[in-house]
Amino acid sequence: MIKNYMVLGGSYEQYVYISYLKNEYKNLNIICLDQNKHCFSSNKVDIFYPIDIKNKIKVLKIAKKYKISGLSSVITEHAQSTIQFISKKMGFPLTSNESVRATNSKSYAKSKILEKNFFVKLKKNNTKLINKLLRENDLVIKPDISSGQRGLTKVSKYTNPKIIIKKINEAIKLSANKNVIIEKYLKGTEVNVVALILDKKIHKFIFSKRLKFNSSNGFGIVYRHEYSNNENLLLKEKIKEYLKKFIERYKLNNAVLFPQFIFDKSNKLSLIEYGERVPGGKNMEMFFYSTGINLYDVNYRLSLNLNLNLRKFKKNKKYKFISIDFLNGKPGPLKNGKFKEIKFSKNSNLENIIEHGVFDFKEDGYQEIKNLKTSIDRFYYFITGSNIRFNFKDNISKIFKNSSFLDIKKRSLKRISILNK
Repeated sequence: MIKNYMVLGGSYEQYVYISYLKNEYKNLNIICLDQNKHCFSSNKVDIFYPIDIKNKIKVLKIAKKYKISGLSSVITEHAQSTIQFISKKMGFPLTSNESVRATNSKSYAKSKILEKNFFVKLKKNNTKLINKLLRENDLVIKPDISSGQRGLTKVSKYTNPKIIIKKINEAIKLSANKNVIIEKYLKGTEVNVVALILDKKIHKFIFSKRLKFNSSNGFGIVYRHEYSNNENLLLKEKIKEYLKKFIERYKLNNAVLFPQFIFDKSNKLSLIEYGERVPGGKNMEMFFYSTGINLYDVNYRLSLNLNLNLRKFKKNKKYKFISIDFLNGKPGPLKNGKFKEIKFSKNSNLENIIEHGVFDFKEDGYQEIKNLKTSIDRFYYFITGSNIRFNFKDNISKIFKNSSFLDIKKRSLKRISILNK
């Protein structure tokens, strides 16, 4: 029997999720919604509607029209409140209201978890307050409700005041609730966590190091994730304590979580972001290659309250050491231009590469490299896996040196010849 199932969001990464569902569950009729009528999924799904997924009433009308069996999304925070609304109206499994709110609002997430790092929520520019805060710390400006590192800026007491005002105004515009968060800039190792919570308990979690750009162009955007079998036992225990806090204070039952932290030299762990969702940026793949568990499958089955049957993933190959490397436009090593192909020489060592490819296929058929502004501007990725300790940096540098990135006129798209990251 054919079932109508709704997916909110139609970007390339979301299409990968849709493709998995279509291949794994042959009886699904996928209804996809995205406000971009030319999004990657628009002409590749069974039914498509160019609708803003935050418009809950319109989404509900379509859901009722097709008598959907369930709905879900991956990657985007913006879908979570709509999924919760539709689920309540149609009797589908619910997540917690607190977790949905914390996923959408950075200020709520921190206040609910009683995070002690100072942050200030503003609705408009307050130059006097900003200058006062800057006397003691560098600051990070970010929209309260946004994603993909949009509107994220680091400023110091040496930053031109006009630029600070401009950046705050930009962050306000990008925030769905028109609030901006001003935070103390924390030094330390940035950490991604992907966790699977089942029956109010931590079933499995991994953490990886985030290596990111600190330049004004591309600030906060990751160029490498490194996973090493959760080796740091102290950090592992501190993350576990946070996950227990999330379960208690966000009233979680079953969930996929994607929080981010800073781990400083004094061994203090501080919450940076919280999210209840299957993550993008190839972090879902990192969880899969380290645990064997496919979170696309988990996400779908949780949305229908089905038995997860995690035993079927036990035979999947797992790796103790994994890296995800992104090759990007400026400040990365590639020039702006329309990409045609990548060619590897005989000296390229692809032996430990699990997968690689263009990160985010665009709907117009051209894959364009451009300067980094948000995380979706990242261009090409490599996932490396090994069961012995491995020098990821040297391996990717060698691959880059012995490869050719060519544009549509077969000209080189390399901005530099050797990676220095």
